[in-house]
Amino acid sequence: DQDEALQQQSAHRRFEYALLKANISDKVLPAENKKNYDLHIELNLKDLPASGNFRLTVQPFNIKSNLDAIQLSPGKTDHIVFRNLAEVELSRFLHFCIAGKGGELQHQFLLKIDIQDLPEDRLENILKKIIDSQDKFFEYLRFLLAEDITKEDLLATGEDPIHIFHNDESGSDWHVNLPIYEQLLVAASRSPRKLKDIDDAIQKLTPSDESSKQVIPDSFLSFWGAFRSLIPDTQPSNR
Repeated sequence: DQDEALQQQSAHRRFEYALLKANISDKVLPAENKKNYDLHIELNLKDLPASGNFRLTVQPFNIKSNLDAIQLSPGKTDHIVFRNLAEVELSRFLHFCIAGKGGELQHQFLLKIDIQDLPEDRLENILKKIIDSQDKFFEYLRFLLAEDITKEDLLATGEDPIHIFHNDESGSDWHVNLPIYEQLLVAASRSPRKLKDIDDAIQKLTPSDESSKQVIPDSFLSFWGAFRSLIPDTQPSNR
């Protein structure tokens, strides 16, 4: 009934609040294969009420399969290890799920943690892995220029995309559509930080050698040169 549902919701909130206050320590170590990583997490759950009505599990946010979730023990201290994680699976967020006795999902939430010893070039490597084509680069550019990012934007799959750039009839070059040119001008006057974010991404995605795949067209790089001088951090000093 409604009273029982409200009591259960209140119990979930108390449980979540106690978990948010719990002491959590963690570290990243090289995995046995020396290519991936093991994430060690210690959770002091002694202040969490042990209840036979709840089943609490946790996993890094970037892992998609629920089969990799680990069940926790409220009322105790848990030392858990997520082994052999790829660099892209490392995350500063833990995904907690509270389920009923029958395994039915009742509540889930994210908790940010301060992971020690993350690889220094992790974000750059992830960016290169995700943005591996010109279409994905221009989608990312749209993301950086967007005024308001909605849930739908984040979950967009790229089907029927609104292309920022279009190919000419010969298929040999890319040309800038006027709306994006205007967006960049607006960003230059109102949000120069956006131009800095775009420039940082361009630097990270520019191939370091000829054997690397180029995802940013030369024509865009030439075009971007005109905007680069508008970034405060790149302007030449007058002194």
